[in-house]
Formats: sequence, C-alpha cells, structure tokens
Amino acid sequence: MHPVQTEAAPSTCRILVVEDEGLVAHDIESRLRKAGYQVVGIVGSGEEALESVDRIHPDLILMDIRLSGRLDGIETAALVQVRYGLPIVYLTAHSDRETLERAKITGPFGYITKPIGHGSLTSAIEIALYKHETERELRQQRGWLRTILHTMSAGVIVTNNTGLIQYLNPVAEELTGWSAEHACNERIATVLKLYDPQTGSEFDDLLPATIVEGGRSSFPPNLRLMRADGGSSLVEGETAWSTEDGVAVGAVITIRDVTRREYEEQQRRREQRMQAVGRLATVVAHDFNNLLSVILGVPDVLTNAGQPLDEPVRRALEQIKEAASSAGSLTRRLLDFTRGQFAERRLVDVNTVLQHHEELCRRSLPSVIVSEMAFAPGLRPVWADPDELVQVLINLVLNARDAMPDGGTLRVWTEGATINNQDEEGDRSREFVLLAVSDTGMGMDASLVGQIFEPFFTTKSGGTGLGLYIVQSIVNGLGGWVTVVSRPREGSTFRVFLPTEAPNRSSESPLQADPKRPELPQEHN
Repeated sequence: MHPVQTEAAPSTCRILVVEDEGLVAHDIESRLRKAGYQVVGIVGSGEEALESVDRIHPDLILMDIRLSGRLDGIETAALVQVRYGLPIVYLTAHSDRETLERAKITGPFGYITKPIGHGSLTSAIEIALYKHETERELRQQRGWLRTILHTMSAGVIVTNNTGLIQYLNPVAEELTGWSAEHACNERIATVLKLYDPQTGSEFDDLLPATIVEGGRSSFPPNLRLMRADGGSSLVEGETAWSTEDGVAVGAVITIRDVTRREYEEQQRRREQRMQAVGRLATVVAHDFNNLLSVILGVPDVLTNAGQPLDEPVRRALEQIKEAASSAGSLTRRLLDFTRGQFAERRLVDVNTVLQHHEELCRRSLPSVIVSEMAFAPGLRPVWADPDELVQVLINLVLNARDAMPDGGTLRVWTEGATINNQDEEGDRSREFVLLAVSDTGMGMDASLVGQIFEPFFTTKSGGTGLGLYIVQSIVNGLGGWVTVVSRPREGSTFRVFLPTEAPNRSSESPLQADPKRPELPQEHN
C-alpha cells in the first residue's frame, strides 16, 4: 500500500491512482505530475480505494482491473459509480472479451492499455473529464426538464412514432386516470379517450392528423376526456411531432382541463343575459303597469255606474280585476327576480294556490286543447311564495299550449314524492311535492332538451325564451329541481320537485341557487 499524497499541484483535476504494482503506480504518478495533474492518492486494493474516495473526494480515478484483495477493479468501479458517480478510466493489460464485457457494464469513461504511453494517458484523462462534464450537464438538464414537466399545469403525454406512450406527467395521470407505469407502451387511443359529447363519437386519430397537417395540430373544439374511472372533463390541447433529420420519432401531446373555465364562461354569459333580462323587464314592467291600471279601472267604472249588473257580468268583472291584480303581482315578482331579490316565502299549500288559478289556466287555452287537472289531497306544505308558484304553473301551461298548435291534451297534477338521499347527515328520506305538467304536443329530441332552460333560447316565432328559464331559476331557488321527459311527436312532461322543508340559503340569491340534487328516479328522453 502506498500512502496518500497530499502535496500541492498546479492542476485543479485531482486524480486517485488504484494500482497494486508499485513501480507501475509510481511511473503513472510521475507522468501525471509532469502533465500538470494533481495526484491525491495511490492505493493498491479495492477496499483502500473505496476508503480513499470517501475521504479525499477525487475528480477522476485511474483503476487497474486486476487488483490484490477481495475486490477487483471492475467490482470496485461499480461500487464507486453507485456511491459517488465519479469518472473512471481503466488500466489493463488484459483485453479479453469477457473482461471487456464486464467492464462495459460499469460505464467507464476510457481504457488505457499497458504499457502506458504518455499521449494515451493524457488523452484518456481529458476525454474522460470532458465526457463526465457533458454527462453531468445532461443530467442537470434532464433534472430541470423533469421538474418542469412535473410542475406544469397542463398534462403532457409523450409517444413514440407508432403511437405507444412513453411518458405521462402527474397532471396527465390525473386527467386520464392512468399511472405512468401502467400507461407505458399502451396505445394513445387507449389512455387518451376523447369523444364529442354532442354526437358521442370517439376521437382517436391524434397522431395521423398531425402527420398530415405538419408538425403541430390542435384538438377539435368541445372534446371531453373519459378517465379510467368513468369520469370525464372538458379538455383542449395540441399534438406536436418530434423529428430527427426530417423523420418523426415521436409526439408530445399537451392537454388542459378547461371544465372550470368553460363553467365560469357560461356563468358570465348567463349573468350578461340576466342583466339584459333585468333591463328588458324594467322597461316592460313600467308600460305594463300603466296598462294594468287602465284594466283595473274599467271594472270599477262599470260597477259604480249606477246600472244594475247581472250576476254573470259581475262575476266576470271580478275575475278581470283578480287577473289584473295577479298580473301586477307577477310583474313585481319578475322585477324582484331579475334583481336577485327574495320573494316573501312562507309555508303554503300548493293545491290551494294552483286551484285558485285553475280557471285562469283553462281560459288561456284554445278550444282545441283539452285540460285535465288533478290535485292529490293531503300534501304537505312547501316553503315558497304563492306568486312564484303561479309563475311556475302559468309558464309551464303556456309552454305546453304552444307545443300543441293543432290541439291535444294538457294534464296538470300534483302528488307527494319521497326521495332517498345521502348527505352530510347520512342516509335519509326527503319529502317533496311533485307538480307535473304534460302535453301531447310536438315533443323534443335530447339535444333540444339540453337547451330549453337557457335564457333567450326559444323555438317559437316571437317567443322571448325566458319562460322555462324563469321556471328553473325559481324552483332552484326554492331548493327543488325540474326534470323533463320528451320524445319527438310524443309530447313532453315537466316534473317540478318542491321540498317540504325550507332550503338553508338565507343569504343566497335565487339566481345563484344551485342546490345539491338528490338521486331522482331515472328518466329517459
């Protein structure tokens, strides 16, 4: 064993020599010093080499393959690589195939064959140092790239040129529901399940589309991504090819979850429409109230004219006054609604409110429509404003009337409903009053049903598109829900679920109410 050398040297490269033949070791040391390198130690066994590396931290190791002791040079080099990652240049007089194959596994930075020439020694060291520095920079860049990919807000999927996945970052794992390990070497269409929610058709030609269109292409709009657990989200993204010498070697697919952004955009558009409704309602209400004042004055003039009136005429005048008063009340409620103000809610009997306006509903129907109304007795009261319930009823009846221009049957009925639900308090049953309005009119397909509650959406010439929107907003504000069953040419049925307990929304506007809906009986369009 040779003692560790500690003398100063002009070079910053500090070299440990591991050689068990003393003359050879000193010859190497002399050559290194003449070349300007700093020899920080000479040892003759693998065990001593490991101890010295741990203590003096050299920049490079010259390692003889054949060493005295339990560890040979290749075994020692493997341990050094794992523990310290230092560059190693082998010294060997043996170049047999088996030895070289063993040495290659340790990833050496060079070989020097004995006897050692001066030029081969310095060349091997400089090349080893350059290669080690290059690999260090490459590892650093890979580390930065890994950090960037792991901290990106977008999902990143990397494939080879045949569409087999090679990498998923954590966001892509979350969006797809696949782990990077399980997704590796799966086809892109298996993991990235995109489909059009309007048509239900799948979109699985990301890679061919990119090849045809060039180096980069965006996803078609309004695609949803189906996760492995069955959930889905609205996504946008793009695909870019990686090329070498003009040949595609793989693709990078970037995906972003835009579900929340789309929801916020819809809310913004909804708010803008509601502001427009408010401005329109304010103008209309002013002129409408003026007309109602005239209508309300006519019965009083006729009653006080001093002429005796027949009982049917007197009843008709009273109904005119009652209808005009209700219209005025509805106008005020519409203004409150557009301003996001609460109505005066209390416990009311739904049947009493509806029966009081039954005749008004019948009078609004043409003779070609037959009306049937049935109100189940013994219903529990609901927490609502009577005028709100009237608005719901009238809007649904008028909607049914417009769906039957050639006549048909309109049915209005009420019944009790018990719905089992699981909430923070566990499994429990909730009681509802069900108000249903059905018609035998034109009906709707599924795509149309999905739009009927949007403000200003209408299929009727001259329609405002506000009736069903107001119905849904009022019912949601009461803590209830509206469901629709409709088929083309088979009519429609609207069911309004009104809870028999007050919603816990003392500070929430009816326009903002969006309660958690319990599991309702399954309905199909």
